Amino acid sequence: MAYLFAHHKKALVFGFFILGSLFLLTLRPVDPGILSQTSFEVRSGDSFWQIISGLHSAGLIRSSVSTGGLAILRGQVRSLKPGRYELSPKLSSIEILDTLEGGSKKEVVVIIPEGASLYEIDHILSSSGVLGQKTLLPLHVSLEGYLFPDTYRFFTEASSSEVLTKFKENFETQTKDILPGDPREARRILILASLIEKEVPNPSDGRVVAGILEKRLKEGMPLQIDATLCYAKLEATANKGLTFEPCNEVLSSDKEIKSAYNTYKNRGLPPGPIGSPSLWAIQAALAPQSSPYWFYISDSKTKKTIFARTLEEQSRNIARYLR
Repeated sequence: MAYLFAHHKKALVFGFFILGSLFLLTLRPVDPGILSQTSFEVRSGDSFWQIISGLHSAGLIRSSVSTGGLAILRGQVRSLKPGRYELSPKLSSIEILDTLEGGSKKEVVVIIPEGASLYEIDHILSSSGVLGQKTLLPLHVSLEGYLFPDTYRFFTEASSSEVLTKFKENFETQTKDILPGDPREARRILILASLIEKEVPNPSDGRVVAGILEKRLKEGMPLQIDATLCYAKLEATANKGLTFEPCNEVLSSDKEIKSAYNTYKNRGLPPGPIGSPSLWAIQAALAPQSSPYWFYISDSKTKKTIFARTLEEQSRNIARYLR
């Protein structure tokens, strides 16, 4: 009798093991290798089992019984939220249930302007509901200049890894055939291009300005670029934990800012890019044009760059066009 009881107990345990294994197998992704997504809608008023059955009909789960049972065990019967979701067969039943419990995310179009700094991009993304405010700021040293200006589609409340992956892939696609293979030289070009982007309103003048900047660097002259002062002010604002404010004006007193980005006080290039340059600015930095000029100013009204050979000529241009 004891033998029979022990035998039945082992059989029962073995049976539960088999059933448990089968249960777990039915919760696995339908197709782990698929990359496409399926639009799935949970309508307001849909019952729990209508939602589960819909997931099965859409080919997103292996078993409606197992997935429904799992949701019951996890207390998710009343917490699946209405909305439109982008789901993939590579997700497990647990991941799909957690997604429906978390609520749908809205897709938004985000435009990153040419030359936008990381501080500006962080503000754009947070204002669009894509990332939390100041999410990118701790990474500004490594990210600045590499967030390629373009039109992007993101989901609200996205993870920083999702957003940065999209930026990284686009940057590599856009610049892989342009930037030098040497990382240090590529970074130097990006820094120079970011200065050109901010300084030159008309791309046709980009190569001439690149030539002037290279010439001044070679002679050890300070670059004296106002846009670097704006960047220093943005950096100082962020370091103080203050809310982002655009830099719309550079004052004479700003030339005394203590910052590695202050090209009035420091010679050479700043330590990093001051924004995300566009392709034309990168191409200008790669092909500087020789000229007799040493100075320039940008006329905001005509969108033209006025060049000068001497400091005296530069002073006259400033008096004529900027005052």
